[in-house]
Amino acid sequence: MEIDQIIFKRIYNFYKKITVKIDEEELNRTVFLEPLKPRLTLLSRALTGLQNEIVTSEREGGWSGLTFYFPKSISFNTTTEDNVNYYLFRVLYLSVQQKLALNWDDHETHKKNESQQKAKEHSEEVLTHLFIEYPNTEQIYQTQINNLISFYNKQEKEPDFSWLYGRWMKKNTHIFNANTSSPENGTGEFKKPEITTELNANASDEVETVALNQKQVEDNVATNNFEKVDTASE
Repeated sequence: MEIDQIIFKRIYNFYKKITVKIDEEELNRTVFLEPLKPRLTLLSRALTGLQNEIVTSEREGGWSGLTFYFPKSISFNTTTEDNVNYYLFRVLYLSVQQKLALNWDDHETHKKNESQQKAKEHSEEVLTHLFIEYPNTEQIYQTQINNLISFYNKQEKEPDFSWLYGRWMKKNTHIFNANTSSPENGTGEFKKPEITTELNANASDEVETVALNQKQVEDNVATNNFEKVDTASE
């Protein structure tokens, strides 16, 4: 075998080992949305008092009408727990953004980059209200943004903050019926609704309403974190 072929083979095998190791590490810490959907749905309804649904998005997602869109999986954090916390942060973030009614309210078609930029421009407003309502969320956010920056720095790329702030979507306020409180109509005024949620039931069944107080929600954010890693393996 020629010397250049030997060198190439050794380099290739070395690269392959590194790649396989990286892929395995990333796979081990990856958290998928699907097993978390039931708890995220319940939490989103408890936080807003609305019948929100959780739907898988092609990418970073956002909110539209009564739907929260989240990515299929997350792995940019270095631990499984922090990747679970990503979804926890996003449902809290979107619940505040929905209350503030920060979304497109026109009938124009907006480009993805424009919608991502709009979300970033208003992120400080959302975060300010979020940290006032749920102070413990600030620590989760700092961990998320630090890990995101580190993830992109290793690739020598600019951080893509749309993973944290999402993108603006159409409000679709017409889907709010007469029995559902809708977000403020673009006033930017933050109103704290009673934190309740209605569990799904058949049309002929009685709908059960569960009330959660502010401290219960915040305690869950601080201590449970969806029972940490357990939810990722269910």
